[in-house]
Amino acid sequence: MPSDDPHAERILHGSTYERIRYRNAMTGRWSLTRKVRWCGYLLLSGSLLFPILASLPAPVTEGYVGTDPTSAPLGLALSVLLFALLVSAAGVGLLLVSSRAARGEALTEPEAWRLVGIEDACTCLGFVTGAIGLLVTVAVAAVGLFGPDAVDRLVAAGVNPYLTVGVPVTPATASLVAAGAAIALFSLAALAEPVG
Repeated sequence: MPSDDPHAERILHGSTYERIRYRNAMTGRWSLTRKVRWCGYLLLSGSLLFPILASLPAPVTEGYVGTDPTSAPLGLALSVLLFALLVSAAGVGLLLVSSRAARGEALTEPEAWRLVGIEDACTCLGFVTGAIGLLVTVAVAAVGLFGPDAVDRLVAAGVNPYLTVGVPVTPATASLVAAGAAIALFSLAALAEPVG
C-alpha cells in the first residue's frame, strides 16, 4: 500500500541516496534545488548593502565615512563579498550533489553516504556560517539608518560599522557580486532536475 507521505515513500522505496538522506541527513526534508534557491535568497540579502549605505543620513556619512559610503573601501563590503562567495560555493556544491544524485545510476552505500556528507557540509556552510555572516553584516550596516546616536552607541561598544580597510572592495562591487551570484543560483536551480 503506497504511503501519502512522499518522505516515507523515499525512505521505503527510494534510491540508496534518498533512503540514507531522509533517514540520516540533517536537513533531508528540503530538496536540493530548494536549498540552492535559499542560498540565492541569502545572497540577495547581501546585495542590500549598497542601497542601505546609499540611504544613510548625511550626518552619519559625514561623521563616520567622510566620503560617499557606496564607493569607500569599507570592511562591510569585504565581509559581504567573502560571505557571498561562501554561500555561492555552498550553492554550487549542492548543485553538484543534485547533479550526481539525478544521474539515475545506482549508487553504492559508501557513495551515497559521501553525497549526503557533502550535502550536509554545504548546507552548514551556506545556511549557518554564510547566513549569519551576511545577515549580521547587513544589520550592522543598517544601524546608521537610525542616525548618528545609534552609530555612537555601537562605536562606544567597540564596533565601528563603517571602518575602512586597505582592500579595494567597495559596497557597490560587493552588492553586485552578491546579486549576480543570486541570479546565477536561481537560474541553475531552475535548470536542475529536482532531487530529494
